[in-house]
Amino acid sequence: MADFGRKVEADDARWLANQIAPLPDSFAKRVLAGRERRIKAQSGTEGLRAGNQWLVAQVSRLDRFALDLSASDDDIRAFAVECIDDVRSFLSALVVSDRSAVLRQLDDYAYRRAGFRWPSGAPLAAVTARMTDAGWWRRMLRKHIGRGVDQSARELGMVHRRAGLYCADETVRWHADQTRRNRMMLEGQEAVNQFGDTFGLDELADKGLAKAANRRADLMVRIRGFEDYAREHGHVGIFITWTAPSAYHPRTADGRANPRYIDGSTPRDAHALISRQWDKARAKLGHMGIHRYGFRVVEPHHDGTPHWHMLVFVAPENLDALVSVLAKYARAPEPQEMTTPAARRARFDFKLIDWKRGSAAGYIAKYIAKNIDGCGEAGPVGDDFEASGAQSTADTSARVRAWASRWGIRQFQQIGGPSVTGYRELRRLRHLTADGIPTDFHQVLQAANDGQWHHYVTGCGGIDTPRAERPLQLARHDAGRLNRYGEAAAPELIGVEWKGALVETRLYQWEIRKKAPQEAGKAGAARAPWTRVNNCTRTKSVHSRFSVIDGKSGGDPVFPPSLTTPHQHARASVHAHRH
Repeated sequence: MADFGRKVEADDARWLANQIAPLPDSFAKRVLAGRERRIKAQSGTEGLRAGNQWLVAQVSRLDRFALDLSASDDDIRAFAVECIDDVRSFLSALVVSDRSAVLRQLDDYAYRRAGFRWPSGAPLAAVTARMTDAGWWRRMLRKHIGRGVDQSARELGMVHRRAGLYCADETVRWHADQTRRNRMMLEGQEAVNQFGDTFGLDELADKGLAKAANRRADLMVRIRGFEDYAREHGHVGIFITWTAPSAYHPRTADGRANPRYIDGSTPRDAHALISRQWDKARAKLGHMGIHRYGFRVVEPHHDGTPHWHMLVFVAPENLDALVSVLAKYARAPEPQEMTTPAARRARFDFKLIDWKRGSAAGYIAKYIAKNIDGCGEAGPVGDDFEASGAQSTADTSARVRAWASRWGIRQFQQIGGPSVTGYRELRRLRHLTADGIPTDFHQVLQAANDGQWHHYVTGCGGIDTPRAERPLQLARHDAGRLNRYGEAAAPELIGVEWKGALVETRLYQWEIRKKAPQEAGKAGAARAPWTRVNNCTRTKSVHSRFSVIDGKSGGDPVFPPSLTTPHQHARASVHAHRH
């Protein structure tokens, strides 16, 4: 009898091991603990049956991916090769010429393997080129498995303020590893231009918006600039919080399971819902002629469900209409939840900014910091109130960044106003002198280089000017290049247009290459062909090139001939793409 008991235990252990094999260790521990609780809740075989049935149900729900959730990056790379072999075998055995039927089968395969659906009307050549490319499969699989891990953790109750804040611990580790790999890649490569200037990619990254302090400073300059513009024009500011319905939250505020939760809904689903409602509200406000401007910040609740914070400026006579329209569209989904004033405020709430009590930028500064590195201009901004207990935003911001990266959610977005890309392009011309340049252009150029966003906004036509009618537009050049999939590459940004005249800001061609050993760097090794892959302004002999962009060849320069590009023959191939 003792031998029989040991055999039963051994069989039970093997069965359990097989059941939890596809799961990451932390998930397996969670599922086994849940099984044990159910076994102890009932006596005898009933408890064992209840525990095993619950375990099977949980594993079945998690085991819906082509790869195990515990798959390593090596597993993903190997599986990508298998997928390519499958697609090539399918294509080589085709005996039908019905393109739509082929696309449907390829679409089904991509969905089964990587959870990806091709958009309607996708060209067959583009689809097959990607589905026979290992890099494409690796990207899709990493995204699919990574999001599967995080969503499964949310469904198992492993993401909330008393467990993993904002996202799964696996997601945080993945993001940290990916950040380290990216940094190592940057440190091992350099950019060299046609004049021989060489910069390490890590050096360039530290000077750009990839660096947290620079990104935070850029956002705060524009936010303060909008505030200055609002004060100058007598506008009012409001701080808005817009939250997804309760049905999109897997956990309640205290970390318990939410009985209203729509099983399977993800952070992207909640973000898409708010985005759709915002688009409807924006269209309505446009029809009403109500101009608004400001910034939006997206951040997670403790259970990973996103919500929006917005700092919006508007003319005082339009304030009530703005709030009414936004509240209407925010509260429209899941209307059965809107039964009490508290529920309505939880979905959509706003606060009128009192200029006497402080700046508008101060309302949103902490949310900006929390979503970047947890620090402001003077250091850490305080505790994160989504966390359980006292945790600094400097500590929890890493989890916020991992969450945003995993779910592909854009954290910051400007609302209204002129192009920030145009502003950044002008800042490449910081060494350009005023000689021979029109006064109005020089004023906008000076505002950009001085970080005076409100003067830049004014010089670009203010808030009310339609985008297509602004004096500053982006200019792009179609070089006729193809991307790696044989498709026409997007036109390259080459500068800006000021009232129809081209101002080139990207004058240098760059080659990205691996850094050579230090002792070999003096040998003058042969260069690969120059490729315009990235551009930054030289710090010596800087000049701008101006020419008319009107679709006509041989037009007279708007600005003095001494500043006209010497490459006049290229003028006919340059096209201004207005944004």
